[in-house]
Amino acid sequence: LLLTPLNNDKEVVLEAVSQLGDSLRYADKCLLKDREVVLAAVQQDGLALRYAKDKLKDDREIVMAAVRQTGRALRHASERWRKDLDVVMVALQSNTAALAYVESEKHESIYGIGLNNVVLFQPLPSLSKTSDWVEQSKGPLKSITIEGATIYAVKDDMRIYKQMLVTMNTESQWIGPLSGDEVLSVAVAGGYVYGIKNSDQRVYKQVLVQMTTENKWDGPVSDEMELSSISIYEDQMYGVGIDGKFYRQNVFAMCNNSTWNGPLSETLKVQSISIFGVAVPRLFAVGADNKIHWQALKDLHPKRQWALTSQGDITALVICNRDLKEACQDMLEADWRAKGAHLERRAAAAKARFTEGAARPKSAAAPEGAARPKSVSA
Repeated sequence: LLLTPLNNDKEVVLEAVSQLGDSLRYADKCLLKDREVVLAAVQQDGLALRYAKDKLKDDREIVMAAVRQTGRALRHASERWRKDLDVVMVALQSNTAALAYVESEKHESIYGIGLNNVVLFQPLPSLSKTSDWVEQSKGPLKSITIEGATIYAVKDDMRIYKQMLVTMNTESQWIGPLSGDEVLSVAVAGGYVYGIKNSDQRVYKQVLVQMTTENKWDGPVSDEMELSSISIYEDQMYGVGIDGKFYRQNVFAMCNNSTWNGPLSETLKVQSISIFGVAVPRLFAVGADNKIHWQALKDLHPKRQWALTSQGDITALVICNRDLKEACQDMLEADWRAKGAHLERRAAAAKARFTEGAARPKSAAAPEGAARPKSVSA
């Protein structure tokens, strides 16, 4: 019907696209920018979004309707919606193939634990003495660390919990407990999780993927100095002592008698530290005043003064580079493994190899005493 001159009749086109969304391709150009027509089309077939004018590909309601019908419609949405968390989550729930169209964009972010014991957040570039924090999680929490797309937290029961960073909000639930022994602070590096045990305030470790409430921590892997928090940057572990000063040592060379180098600063009593940056790494510290201070890591010296960079009400912090696409990929992989899909695929591959081997004809053995062919050389 839309191949006739009626393709510019709105009522006719609306009826057509309501039954077959893809028929929007035959509509007159003036109707490809008609919001009502395009919305009806994508509700029936999300991929019809490809025929809409650019302005409607940037319309949130239309994009949401399209990706709700099929996640693959995300490829036709404008760039800003391909990196919008809510739109991306709806698309992935509809079809995980939408991951291919998620826009990759890194966001420098800072997370802290407020005096109300929940995670607070703000973009790192906007951090200032007057910038505000936004609540980001449930509590009560004591410390946090981030590894990839996962945020790990020590709750008030001194056990470790986790959740996906990209979906964390004030209503989302923490998964756990994941560990047994009581710990004060945690950090992750090289496939290991490190924790300060509450019993002696020394560092212990265990394999991250094997961590359960039944597994024991290995260690101690640090000397007898008592610590209150730890963080890791590259190959160095930084430990804050109960004296409010911080120290460091190579995380991969730690043992029960390895010594801490420091103190690295004597001008600020700190509670927690985090290092961030590639070209010019900066060291951020929460002082005893619950405010964030910083200095360049290359300039670190016991007598150097710190620069104040935020208002107070923070007891711990961690800084990371969030990337929505990487986070979504990690989230889907975690869900895939939780459902045992990796084991099913492994079993299917093993079965295929066995079937192929059994079906392959064996080469006939040469009769006993038969002359072997002479090798020919060029």
